[in-house]
Amino acid sequence: MYTAAGESGGGEGENAWEDIDDIPVGLGENIGMHQQAQVRHDRVSVPEHSCPFPAYTGLFATALAEVEAAADLPEGYGIWPDEWSSGSYPTYEFLRSGKKRKELRISLSDSVWRPRVARWCHALDLMNRLMYRLGSENDI
Repeated sequence: MYTAAGESGGGEGENAWEDIDDIPVGLGENIGMHQQAQVRHDRVSVPEHSCPFPAYTGLFATALAEVEAAADLPEGYGIWPDEWSSGSYPTYEFLRSGKKRKELRISLSDSVWRPRVARWCHALDLMNRLMYRLGSENDI
């Protein structure tokens, strides 16, 4: 496991991900603020879903809070610099959809997306571990 402080990730300082010295402070937030005016989309309905482990929902919520408080980030989910194909956090990603595979370029403001990605990685890793443990206990 890596930590946000970079203890095992090879980075230095409290925010090892932000060790690029030549980017002015606040530039990412400034870009994000200016791009906000370009975001004009309607809400998307979330498909109905069911909890994969309804009897353990409370356990999952408690464990997720503890994992997030510890600030340990799992490896293998693409959140660490050595997992990025370009060697740096991507500033955009392409979303492909439709029969013609139309591409939509999505801006990835670091200050907006990194906390969300960290939470998603925590939850996904925890869910995978819990499902594995429950499966091995029940011989699923």
